Amino acid sequence: MVAAALNPAVEAATAQQRRAADPAASAWVDANAGSGKTKVLADRVLALLLQGALPERILCLTYTRAAAAEMRIRIERDLAGWATASDEELAPALTRLGVEGPDGDMRDRARRLFARVVDAPVGLRIDTIHAFCQSLLGRFPIEAGVSPWFQLADEREAQAMQAGARDAVLERGGDGIDAAADRVADNLAETNIRAFVAELLGNRSALGPLALAALESTLVLPEIPARSDAAVAEAARLFLASSNKTDVTSGQRLLRWLEVDDPSEADIEEVRLVWLTQHGQPRASIATSKVVGRERLAELLLEEWERIEAMHSRRQIEATLNASKAALALGEAVDRDYRRSKRRAGLLDYDDLIESALDLLRTYSAAWVHYKLDR
Repeated sequence: MVAAALNPAVEAATAQQRRAADPAASAWVDANAGSGKTKVLADRVLALLLQGALPERILCLTYTRAAAAEMRIRIERDLAGWATASDEELAPALTRLGVEGPDGDMRDRARRLFARVVDAPVGLRIDTIHAFCQSLLGRFPIEAGVSPWFQLADEREAQAMQAGARDAVLERGGDGIDAAADRVADNLAETNIRAFVAELLGNRSALGPLALAALESTLVLPEIPARSDAAVAEAARLFLASSNKTDVTSGQRLLRWLEVDDPSEADIEEVRLVWLTQHGQPRASIATSKVVGRERLAELLLEEWERIEAMHSRRQIEATLNASKAALALGEAVDRDYRRSKRRAGLLDYDDLIESALDLLRTYSAAWVHYKLDR
């Protein structure tokens, strides 16, 4: 206690944990591993039980079986300890959970909680997210739109079905798939396209129209300013009047640029060499001392440089957007085949469990499901 009093960080952490464990608060806890998240959840359950919540009305969901087991052990250990604790031992434990000055009735209630949890028809429900969803769908398969006899596909089985769907889509082609696959392959090593499709299916929430809308709203195409032909022509004249070969080359590049109405990516890359080296680095000076009036060149070419960079940026964004659209189209096509294969086999994978459970709790039958769950 003395060490805690001398350390403000420890006091702050304890206060935060107490706030998060208070059942009256709706809390989102984001903290590093080992910082006490499981302890906070266990304390929250204990506080609910002390307030009179029925054990069977409490649901705790974790991501791993190990975390679920650890939480159950912590709660049962504390409840078992309370059952035989003296008043002097029990009072500080209850105070830590937010009970102000626990009286005799509260201490007696705490001592009876272990037996109450053990004797409850269902007991405390502490499950992994996937186990809970699987039991929910097994209880309401018709409402969830899944087969009443569905089986859970393990990771190896799911990966094999995904690979089969991917190969089938790539072999079948058509409906824009060939073009999408070619564009994806252009941005990947040929051996990586299989791994890339597997990664897409592993993040199925990134597929669909919402993902495309988010992509288009993020990748904003810049406006292209109008070209000042007079300024570019004057700059070209200054370059060409020089006796230096590099200056003359820059002038020739500018003249060719003036002749292009619809520049290609190669045209843009070529004219950028007026300002940049072959390695894409800015030149120390865009002209040598051989150019008469070279001080004016920076002023003459400033707006054209900004215009060219806007065009360059727009081309890159368009390429990224088109490649992303192709990847989404390919991923969605494979996902459709994968889902059909699972339906035919009566299988659900781990992502299906969560998606189907969410849909079940959002549909018109959600009220009925809640009623049956809560009895």
